[in-house]
Amino acid sequence: MKNYFTPNAVLLAALISTGAWAAQDVVIAPAPGGGVTINSDATTPAIKVLPGQQVQLPGLVSAATYASPVCHDATGLMGQCDPSAVMGATGPAGPAGTAGSAGPRGQDGAAGSVGPTGPNGTAGPTGATGANGANGATGATGATGATGANGAVGAGTIVPFSSNTSIALKTVLGGFQNTRVVVGSSSSFSDIPAFPSTGIDATAFAAIPMLIPRAGTIRSISALFSTSTSLSLVGSTVVVQAQLYKSSSTGNVFTPIPNAIVRLSPGLTGIVPVGHVMQSTASDWNVSVVPGDRLMLVFKADVPAGLDTSVTVNGHASASVGID
Repeated sequence: MKNYFTPNAVLLAALISTGAWAAQDVVIAPAPGGGVTINSDATTPAIKVLPGQQVQLPGLVSAATYASPVCHDATGLMGQCDPSAVMGATGPAGPAGTAGSAGPRGQDGAAGSVGPTGPNGTAGPTGATGANGANGATGATGATGATGANGAVGAGTIVPFSSNTSIALKTVLGGFQNTRVVVGSSSSFSDIPAFPSTGIDATAFAAIPMLIPRAGTIRSISALFSTSTSLSLVGSTVVVQAQLYKSSSTGNVFTPIPNAIVRLSPGLTGIVPVGHVMQSTASDWNVSVVPGDRLMLVFKADVPAGLDTSVTVNGHASASVGID
């Protein structure tokens, strides 16, 4: 059967006043096999001490919940729990979670050591041709080759003649005292008698004639005369002509080349102004020359028609000879 002990105020006061409360703990010793119950009111047990030193809190199952557990030591002293006392053994690993997104790229690590050289790859296509390099030094001159065949005959040579300054062509009544003028490349020599007509001695003007450097054939001649003074030739006609003379290299006597004559037109008649031009061309000649031959061009004036007259025709003379 249960025995209930209800302390009252008188008993508590007596205990306090005697000092026994303060001097030692109150020991409640139930009968063997019994326990101690402390009620929170007349009928509701709050704490039970059961046989075998078991402590029961009947109201704990309906009490409010709290986050902190209560533990005790080896002597049964209660207090806060050590975290290791309430932590269970590590459970098995859970399944792997979904992979997270890739993080930002880290800094490049230090370059590793150079690995061994790999095998040669397949040769690539040939690249574009590079620019030409600088010219090298000129090599030694090679041996002279054999002489080639003669080339085709060229278009020919033009030999020019010019009086450079104004010359005077004179006619005299009867014609026997008419004078001739020798014209060279840029010079002239005047007052050469027209007779005898077999030849002209060029000793006094040996530098005027043109020297021929190679063999050839004279094919044509063109000559021109331009008056430098005016003339009045009423009833008379004066004609200017040019003729080639030739000499060998051994002498200074020049003889006229047969038919190598060109007569300039139009003839001079009536009132002739300054700057009146006469010219003419003769071609289809076949006059041979050899190296060393010399040529000179001789101008003269004649009165072939109308009244014979004595007149001086002043002007500039020029000509060119074509030699193949």
